[in-house]
Amino acid sequence: MNFPILQTNNFFDKPFDILEYANTLNFEKDKNGRYPGKRTKSLHILNNSLFNHINSKVIRLLYPEYQVFSNIHWTANTYFQKINYSDVTLNIKNLENKGVGWVHTDRESMITILIYLTPSNINSGTSIYVKKNDLSFDDAEMQYTVKRDFYLNKNVDEKKYLEVLNKNINNYNLLCKSNSIFNSMFLFDSSHFHSANFDLEENEERITLLSFINNITVPYFPIPEMNKI
Repeated sequence: MNFPILQTNNFFDKPFDILEYANTLNFEKDKNGRYPGKRTKSLHILNNSLFNHINSKVIRLLYPEYQVFSNIHWTANTYFQKINYSDVTLNIKNLENKGVGWVHTDRESMITILIYLTPSNINSGTSIYVKKNDLSFDDAEMQYTVKRDFYLNKNVDEKKYLEVLNKNINNYNLLCKSNSIFNSMFLFDSSHFHSANFDLEENEERITLLSFINNITVPYFPIPEMNKI
């Protein structure tokens, strides 16, 4: 664990311009069913100026005393994502853990960033968890299978889906929750267990900007630096 959990408001100066721009882009479903909804291509392909602006602001927040481009090096993948009610219907109808997504880590990244861009929705945020002592990954393959099939709109056994989903969620204790306040940014170490939360009605959608920073070369990491005291 190298980075703290951070949230800040008013990330973009003109967030409605960003939202308007996002709505001009093409969104595609992942062919491997790794996540719900649809994403754009990474912004380093679509709009490199915006890509650098977003990730540089995040790096400056973590390392305000360093020049972002001369002292710190990083790579990232940055997308807009749209999740509709129909993409997560079973999660929303889940009475045991209503609206909670699958708990997971972003294993290929070092820092995960979400910027919430749905003006009318404040509860479709993100939760951070710690695992319980009796956590078992014996059903990891089953989790992957039922999740993938649902995200790919294949026929799934609703009872089986909810059984495996709740087993996944109940293996963790909630640490904290970030609400999806419009134009707020939520950042955490990608090794944290986390889930999306969905508070959607029919025909509503959750719009976020996601960035996964990896391969970061920095003068120090905040958490290990804190532990030196």
